[in-house]
Amino acid sequence: MKRIEKIIQQTDDQEVSKINWTNAWSKKYPVLATYQEQVDIPKYAKEIRKMLSQLEQDYHFSKQDAMLVLKDILYHEVDEFLNFNFKFVIMNMSRKLA
Repeated sequence: MKRIEKIIQQTDDQEVSKINWTNAWSKKYPVLATYQEQVDIPKYAKEIRKMLSQLEQDYHFSKQDAMLVLKDILYHEVDEFLNFNFKFVIMNMSRKLA
């Protein structure tokens, strides 16, 4: 964990902005290379922009801070969602085995 924290501290924002993150992460998560053809992106982008603007207005965050906060909220919600679903699957499997 210390190694990751050190890398984060040493990362230059200008260097990061040159990286195509969708391309980089799609090697591990192939859906990132194909979802653009399937998903109604403008629909979701509109809602995301609303949430970002609301965070800026309600809490006087900068655009960057609003994005970081929304990203962190999403991370925690996804983590909770995945853990809940995983537990649900395990419980159902246990019931079927009993």
